[in-house]
Amino acid sequence: MNNPHGVRRATDADIPGLLTLVPQILAESEVLALSEPKIRTLIEKCCQRQAGAIAGIIDGAAGVIDASIGMTFAQSEVSDEPYISVVWFGLAPHARTLPQDIAAVPDHPRAHYSRRLANFAKWTHETAEAAAGHRIIMRWDVLTLESLGPKLNMYGRNFPQVGAYFALGAAGTFKPRGQSVEAA
Repeated sequence: MNNPHGVRRATDADIPGLLTLVPQILAESEVLALSEPKIRTLIEKCCQRQAGAIAGIIDGAAGVIDASIGMTFAQSEVSDEPYISVVWFGLAPHARTLPQDIAAVPDHPRAHYSRRLANFAKWTHETAEAAAGHRIIMRWDVLTLESLGPKLNMYGRNFPQVGAYFALGAAGTFKPRGQSVEAA
């Protein structure tokens, strides 16, 4: 079944492009050091749809990937119920700033990449639940030291917030939502 959101399913041909894009996305949404071999394995798993994993792609000009999402099934440390983990979700740096002529058109498809990825995730979730015949949780983990407020606002526009993460040992200057660094 094809999704109606203009996000295509990734294939093996997308692996090289995702090997460039996904580390850029993860560098902004992960506080632990990234592992190139693990990222490669994850991308291959999603592109080859192994064990229910899937990646979505929004193509840009000249065959460059403008935005992508990757999802895999994961297992909790405390439950036998698997869940869908959104392991990357974001736009390529070149696609984040809209040219003025596109920004002036409210319904231009490029102005809504995040919404399209979110709707693809919702479609994927609904499809997985229907196939399984029972509830499946889909989870986004937002672990970042930068731009937390805008990221939480974007996720909050698209999905219900059901918790939070707290951490010790994260390096960098953390800016809590709604506060300046000086007030933190």
